[in-house]
Amino acid sequence: MSFRKKKRRRALFLFVLLAALGGVLSGLCFLRQLQVERFALRDRAEGRAALEAGKYLEALLCFERYLNRHPDDAEVLYWFSQVRRRLPLPGRKHIDAAIQALCLSLELKPGGADAERALLELLKGKGSSIELLRLADDLLQGEPADTEALKAKAIALARLSRLDDALATALRVDDVAPYDIEGHSILFSILAKLGRTGELLTRAEALQKAHAGDPRFEVLLGLANFLAKDREKARTWMRSAALKTPPDATFAKELVDQLNTIGLFDESLSLLEKMTESHGDRELRQALIRRLWE
Repeated sequence: MSFRKKKRRRALFLFVLLAALGGVLSGLCFLRQLQVERFALRDRAEGRAALEAGKYLEALLCFERYLNRHPDDAEVLYWFSQVRRRLPLPGRKHIDAAIQALCLSLELKPGGADAERALLELLKGKGSSIELLRLADDLLQGEPADTEALKAKAIALARLSRLDDALATALRVDDVAPYDIEGHSILFSILAKLGRTGELLTRAEALQKAHAGDPRFEVLLGLANFLAKDREKARTWMRSAALKTPPDATFAKELVDQLNTIGLFDESLSLLEKMTESHGDRELRQALIRRLWE
């Protein structure tokens, strides 16, 4: 056999060997990709289950791993926001992260009702007033009597110092939902900013008389006195409300915040302990744990 033929055979053998090796490597890479994808889908499913079970840290870790591979999953971005907002970080950075996730979710899936509502709620507490106003107006175009959107719009307008517009919107909330405690609180805050404390107190007193014995309206009267700079009366009404059994966990959280605002920390801790025992609410339990560690 000539040297040239041997050389050709060796080259052919080397080519076949390299092709086979390339095929094996491609197959291994494909199998690895399948394995990684299975892990990602498992993280998605396990994160969802952990969220529903209230295991927020576990859910957060699962969603973070999944989003590293699938950052464009609008549904998981929404789930991630719900976990992230429940796990506090210094400087309320957990709220910033939750807002960012919701904004991304809505960019990927515009009109997502759950994401819009969650973003509206977070922006009421922290975030761009202009963005809050835009979102509230978008929701009100679909439903002009949307109570949550009206409250958010009143808050945004007040932050932007458009107090007359804010007052008109808050009064609209009062018309649509006359028993909405948060709506009354927003209205009272705007009246105080306008210097109309007399009207503020008159409204609060009338509501309390119409709902005597109801702790929700005692809190409102306490808030009204606090805004009117009468701290003693504010404390008296807040203490009275704290001695009664709150109608639900949501109101209990609001009452705890109000008690902390006016410096009644012992009363707020006692209420947290009582409501955590009776309602078993996860967020109340987390608030109690944070208080006990402070």
